[in-house]
Amino acid sequence: MTKVYFFVSAAFVFNDKILPVILELARQGYAVRTVVFDKQSARLIRENQAFLTWLTELTTVTTVVAGGEPTPLNRLATAARLLWLYLGLLVNGRYLAFFDTKKTSRLLSVASRIARFRGRSICYVGRYFDYYPGFEEERAMEENKERLGKRSSDKVIRRHVHDKILVFDKSQIGVKGNGGPEEYLVLNHPKMQPWWRDFMAEHPPVYDNEIVERADSFISVFLTHQGNYFFEEGTDLDGFISEIIRGIRAVYPDTLIVFKPKVTVDREWLAGFFRELGETNVTVSYMPVSVLSLKSICGITTCQSSAQFEFLLGGTPWIEYCRYSTFWKEYYPPLTFTNVFGGEFVRYVEELSEALENLKGRKYDFDKLRGHLGLEPQAIDFDFFYKDKGAIA
Repeated sequence: MTKVYFFVSAAFVFNDKILPVILELARQGYAVRTVVFDKQSARLIRENQAFLTWLTELTTVTTVVAGGEPTPLNRLATAARLLWLYLGLLVNGRYLAFFDTKKTSRLLSVASRIARFRGRSICYVGRYFDYYPGFEEERAMEENKERLGKRSSDKVIRRHVHDKILVFDKSQIGVKGNGGPEEYLVLNHPKMQPWWRDFMAEHPPVYDNEIVERADSFISVFLTHQGNYFFEEGTDLDGFISEIIRGIRAVYPDTLIVFKPKVTVDREWLAGFFRELGETNVTVSYMPVSVLSLKSICGITTCQSSAQFEFLLGGTPWIEYCRYSTFWKEYYPPLTFTNVFGGEFVRYVEELSEALENLKGRKYDFDKLRGHLGLEPQAIDFDFFYKDKGAIA
């Protein structure tokens, strides 16, 4: 049977863009193996109930890393699983293997090299659009790592090798690698494709807590990293949470608020902060943004983030609520792209409440949106990704 390997990335936000592709291939009957390579990826899958349910029901999930303490026995078990994985990649032929374009470990990079030799190695990007044309993000991060709170590392940076780079908008051609357009494979916005709507109808998502599952609707809030370099000097995430709740309650006094924090936000601190505020009609969810958007009245982001585009693709309005620091505006020269793509940018509580009031009943013109994105319906199957194998040096 034709096989597909999906290597889960620890940078899990990127997987939300590739997941429709993986699940659609599984729905079509291809034998899909989901490979969980490290502890962080394993934890992130467990916390994303919709992903966990879909992947366990429709694919075979293989965990390479051994659980528990790093005892000699566990290390031996991990080595055995790793060798078994490599052997499968070597023995099988004409298969697809999906990896992300982030830096990776030495052991995992071996898998993409084998896949390129025996099957087809496809790397997928983490963004829909080239948000900042000409901006070299990794270089800027390295130059500003002290101010960004990034730790230095002497590790050698490795990337997966690939036959093709999968992008979700033609504007992304050229953002990775040094090859020409023939190096890229364009799949226009999978979540707007008819086959993804069909998949969601057949397999409705399972939410990660009963409060969210029972709610008919709620307001989603997406929290970025703690640390005031994202915000106006002197303002950190606690101040923004207080303001956002106050702004929402002025318009929606009884509506459930669902917070989705990044993994860098301390969970115990967040729970304690809600108790301090005396706010009870709130909950925390680690569901994919695209799934939360299905039941959201609107989304609120605390700075520029990919969550905005997930809401846009789902036809749900959002508000970007942020007072960018001077450093952040210098680091990413464009202040925001929110207004360009249909959202609203506000900085203060009064503006937030007014924006929430204005969004009531707002509808997106999907024909206009599809035209703006250059959306073309594209049917996918194994051959869509495998065709022309061997033509790229």
